[in-house]
Amino acid sequence: PENELAVLPDSLGDLRHLESLDVSGNHLQELPDSLLKLTDLLKLHATGNDLTAVPDLGPLTKLLDLDLSMNQIPDQPEWLDKLTSLKTLDLSRNLIDGRLTSAVCALAELETLKLRRNLLDGLPDCMGDLISLDDLDLAYNELVDALPETWGLAKWHRLYHLHVSDNKLKTLPASFSAALIVLGSENNKLSEYPPMLTSQKACEYFGFRMREVEFDYDESNKVMRNILFTSTEEDATFNPAQRAVTNIFLRNNKITSLPTTFGPRVNESSSATMELDLAYNRIETVSEAIGELEHLRKLDLQYNSISTISEDIAYARSIEKLKLAGNQL
Repeated sequence: PENELAVLPDSLGDLRHLESLDVSGNHLQELPDSLLKLTDLLKLHATGNDLTAVPDLGPLTKLLDLDLSMNQIPDQPEWLDKLTSLKTLDLSRNLIDGRLTSAVCALAELETLKLRRNLLDGLPDCMGDLISLDDLDLAYNELVDALPETWGLAKWHRLYHLHVSDNKLKTLPASFSAALIVLGSENNKLSEYPPMLTSQKACEYFGFRMREVEFDYDESNKVMRNILFTSTEEDATFNPAQRAVTNIFLRNNKITSLPTTFGPRVNESSSATMELDLAYNRIETVSEAIGELEHLRKLDLQYNSISTISEDIAYARSIEKLKLAGNQL
C-alpha cells in the first residue's frame, strides 16, 4: 500500500493461488475484471483509493475480509449476497446512499460491518438475522427517526459494539443485544435515555474484565467517540455472561431526564470502569438513580439545564471526573 498506482495490470489475475491482496493508499479508479479470476482470495483491501465503482466480486466466494473504505463508491453492492464467507466488511467513507441493500442479510458469517460516513437513510429489517455480528458501525449517515423495530428482537447474541452516532435518530429499540457493551449514540435527536440500557432483556449478560483500552477519535475535533475493550488473557474467549455496561455516550441529543433506575448491570463487575456522557442535552435534574453507579469514574453533564442534584450522588464514590459546566446550578 501507499504507492501511486493508477492502474492494476490485468496479468494480476494470473496469480491464481493468491490469498491476500492489499492495494490500499493508491490512486486506483477501478479494479480490473481480471481480479475475478483470483478465486482463492481470502483478503482484499483497496481502502484509500479513488474508486467510483467496483466490479461484481461474486466469484470471490472464499473472501473473508473485504475493505473498500475511503473511496468514492456511490452504488449499492448488490452482489454481496454471493460472498457468504465474509467475516469483515468495511465500506466506510464512501458515497453510498438510500436504503442499504438487503443483500447484506445473506452474510451469515459476518462479524464486523462498518458503514460509517456514507449517506444511508434506511436499513433492512433482515439485518437482525446476522447472528455472528459483533461490531456494527453506522455512524455519520442520514438515518432518520428510528432503527428497525425488529432489531429489538434480533438474534444478535454477540453484538457488543454498536455505533449510530451522528445520525437523525429519535428513538432506539426498547431491547437489544444481550452482549452490548459499547453504545455510541451521541449527536442524534433522542428525547429519552434509551430504555435498552435499563431493561433486563436489553442487556442481560455483562461483566468483562478489561485490561487494554483502544481509543477511537473523531478526526474533525479529536473528541473521544468510543472505547473498545479487549482482554489480554491468552485464553480469553467471548463470553456474554461475563460482560458489564461500561461506557455510555449520549451527548448532544434532546434527553430531558435521567432514568428512574440504571438497571442492575451497571455494577455487576467491580472491575468495570464506567463513563457516562450526557453533555449537551436538556436534563434539568440529576435524580437519585445516580447513586446506583458505584463504579462510575467519569460523569459529563455539561451544558444541560440542571438546577438540582440529588444528595444520592454521594453514593457514586468512585467518581474521579465530574463535569457540570454550563448548567443552572
